Amino acid sequence: MEILATDTHSAVARMLDSYEHPAILVTPDYRILATNDLYREAFGPVDQSRGPARCYRVSH
Repeated sequence: MEILATDTHSAVARMLDSYEHPAILVTPDYRILATNDLYREAFGPVDQSRGPARCYRVSH
């Protein structure tokens, strides 16, 4: 799993690993906080080099 958020979100983000489908954790303003392995297999790694990644730029 790739955790892009601070440690305060890591416990919630780890839950994504138990899902059998691609999954992400996003904020109300669509920032990606974490992804599971299946999500990255489907959509590739999340690029944060230009600031916070938004879900609509990655998977839509």
